[in-house]
Amino acid sequence: STVIINKQLNFLKHTELGMIHHNIGSVSIWMNVDMNTWSSKIAALPMVTEILPPKYYPLVGTGPMMMMGINNWDGLDKPVKEKETLDMIYASGEFCQFYGMTLLSGEWISEKSLSTDMLITESTAHTLGWQTKEAVGKHIYPEGFDETFTVIGVVKDCHYKSPTTQIPNTAFINTEKQKHMWFRASILFKYKEGTWPECKRLIEKMAQEEHPDKVLRLFSEDEVYDDYLRSENALHKLLEFASMICIIISVFGIYSLVTLTCEQRRKEIAIRKVNGATVETIIRMFLKEYLLLLVAASIIAFPISYLIMKKWIEGYNRQVEMGCFPFISIFAGIALIIIFSIARRVWKAANENPAEVIKNE
Repeated sequence: STVIINKQLNFLKHTELGMIHHNIGSVSIWMNVDMNTWSSKIAALPMVTEILPPKYYPLVGTGPMMMMGINNWDGLDKPVKEKETLDMIYASGEFCQFYGMTLLSGEWISEKSLSTDMLITESTAHTLGWQTKEAVGKHIYPEGFDETFTVIGVVKDCHYKSPTTQIPNTAFINTEKQKHMWFRASILFKYKEGTWPECKRLIEKMAQEEHPDKVLRLFSEDEVYDDYLRSENALHKLLEFASMICIIISVFGIYSLVTLTCEQRRKEIAIRKVNGATVETIIRMFLKEYLLLLVAASIIAFPISYLIMKKWIEGYNRQVEMGCFPFISIFAGIALIIIFSIARRVWKAANENPAEVIKNE
């Protein structure tokens, strides 16, 4: 189970999210501060490599600034009773490319895009019953709105929320048409690998010197995403420690059991040798017994572990394939421990003088 937890955590941390969140920072100062003047200050930091103007909000850590309920869209005969919810995110082509999104069909949002034009994610298109390519040009009729929204493009799913939550329906709308929200927007920037602590320190120092009475909101999207996995990391460390203790106890237990068995069966081993049994034959006899115990233990342990971990993994919106490799490697590892323990102890017992053993017994 610990191996599979580790596999799932590595999968969540290192596989593609449909967007980049690594080495991305966000800074905003509330309220009544001209963040445009701060853009040049952030860009001048030696560790900053790319920056966006204060027109946007960070994907990881903030996400949508508005939600829209929809119960009617192209392809329906009549509005549905249970409406779908759309996360609305202010964006543009530069914003999407900053986050490394993938355009699957249509076009990016640009300055010429209307306030009712939107990009939607691939899973959103499927939720509304559209294929990726046919979604372009389709219309959405929001509940309580007089306006009709038009899909101008479809992007790959962006996993900007916790991996334990369902992937939300997401739409990106033109930030240039939402200027009334810019007063609370953030400066998004990318920084060099390993420089976040120094970058954070310098920004906090500037904010303290220039706006000591204002609220500074500064974070790294890496830290926010890692915080999503805090409970999983704690569980992994706990189980890793417990597993190591169990492995150590098991190894000593196997070795002690083999030693005790060899001591108790010294006379049997001696008689078998007198009757022509070779050392290899005696070792094979012991191996057969203990490997059968290993098979029996595996028949009990592996299905239980598989069912427990399958249920646990289903709680995530992105799931690693467990496969058979963890089970095979664990079986092989325990088998090697058994073989080493038996070979060492039985070899010693089988090479004793049988006459001396029988006389002592």
